[in-house]
Amino acid sequence: MLAHDHKEKRRSIVRSLWGGEARAIAIAFLMALILRGLPELRAPAYPVGYDVPLYAVEALHLLDEDPLYMLSCPPLVFAILWLLYIPGPDVLIVLKIFTPVLYGLLAVSFYIFLRKYLRLDVEKSLFCTILCMFQPTVLRISWDLLKMEFGLTGLFLLLAYFEDLRRSRKWPLATALMLIVVLSHQLPAVLMFMFLAYEWWRVRTLREALGLLALALPATCIFILQLLIFIGAIQTAPPVRFRDVIWLRSSHGGMPVIGVPFPRNYFLENPFRSASWADIALYVPLTFVALFALLLPIFPASLNAPSAA
Repeated sequence: MLAHDHKEKRRSIVRSLWGGEARAIAIAFLMALILRGLPELRAPAYPVGYDVPLYAVEALHLLDEDPLYMLSCPPLVFAILWLLYIPGPDVLIVLKIFTPVLYGLLAVSFYIFLRKYLRLDVEKSLFCTILCMFQPTVLRISWDLLKMEFGLTGLFLLLAYFEDLRRSRKWPLATALMLIVVLSHQLPAVLMFMFLAYEWWRVRTLREALGLLALALPATCIFILQLLIFIGAIQTAPPVRFRDVIWLRSSHGGMPVIGVPFPRNYFLENPFRSASWADIALYVPLTFVALFALLLPIFPASLNAPSAA
């Protein structure tokens, strides 16, 4: 009887989890995966994204570069693509699968950040995640800024679980997330150190401050090394020059190589290409309105929202 009750309790827990948290995470992941996967399906024979071919080249020639030079790049996404390429698939096929999956992981990490760090409920967290993933600015990051995207994924997870990890025996996971951020992209790394500086200022005891410094020490050392390489204080071998040619169909009038009107870079066309300074001064704020159009309907409601204080 006790065993049966225990089994029923476990089943009820699983059902409750799937009914709320797990379902929301699955929706966030699949929504972002499908959204980023659509352009990949529309252009099956070509790399999607302006800089994506560079990721393919760097992944193929990862071991040919000076390790210190690659450390300053940073190299984590290149290394992941290289590992995925080892079993034998074409590196462009790997990228076509990797980029939608990475966007799905970014959506999941942002959802967890909203749930754990900002403490929003499941419905609000899922709504904000979907709203964020449809923003053109975030879609632009997913287009070919894969290193920044991976770094932001690690940063959101670090912010979400930082308090729980640093006060438990799982503190190495916090250090690992810091290393992921630093080895992914410099901008998320700078944001991470701003957060760590705030946490260091917020702690009240010397023991907690020293513990926080110990957690961040490996990532801090790598970031300082990257900075020294960047400013030239540490000299590295010059980057190896490759000539990998990817033949694409010619593009005319700003149209993409597959000859369909989506997606296209409007900044390379009129009015931006041949506009006056006065026109640009008008078009830029209009572009800003277009980027945040999805947020405009809920802006009046936010003014009437009760204060958190």
